[in-house]
Amino acid sequence: MRPNDKLVEAVQNAVVNYQVGDLEICFEYESQDEIANIEIYKDGKNRPVAVFTYDDMTVETISKDYPQFFNKPVTKKTVRQFLREEWNENGGHITKKAILKNACDRIGSYQTYADVEGMYMAVYSFWGHNVEDFIEVENAKWVGYEVKVDEMKTDWLMRNYGVDSIKLIVPTWVMNLEAKSERHAANLFNKYLKRL
Repeated sequence: MRPNDKLVEAVQNAVVNYQVGDLEICFEYESQDEIANIEIYKDGKNRPVAVFTYDDMTVETISKDYPQFFNKPVTKKTVRQFLREEWNENGGHITKKAILKNACDRIGSYQTYADVEGMYMAVYSFWGHNVEDFIEVENAKWVGYEVKVDEMKTDWLMRNYGVDSIKLIVPTWVMNLEAKSERHAANLFNKYLKRL
């Protein structure tokens, strides 16, 4: 084993991006017997702009001048992006639950399924059994959702409320807000979602 291989390995494990802009981090081994070193190159030139050897081959030392190799890029997401990702990955539990909560006086509550399936799965089952069609529309001011239910509930809605579907809106500016996390996005969506 070469001297300081463990230091090099620790830095390699910590590197997130090997190339950032015109800078590139390289791990060099001249031969089996020689000491390894870490080099930073700019614009693909043959001469390194920085060389780290011996005890300088640590994440702390290198990241002082070159943090971009270790920092994960911060990707900011909007409420819309979080909800779309959650819809694709998890079947839209957040969106469905918020809509069902706002429409429970019109189509019933998913909580009636909770005794059998638990609260989490009750959302999916209630949605599957009661929602016939789900439409999302958008304009500059609002994102709208229309929930069409089965024929029996549609008749009941017509008799009692004069509508054949349940319509909800959330302001577009809310959907375009940057959210800190999926939970933050869900809270914003729940707070501003309103039934028409």
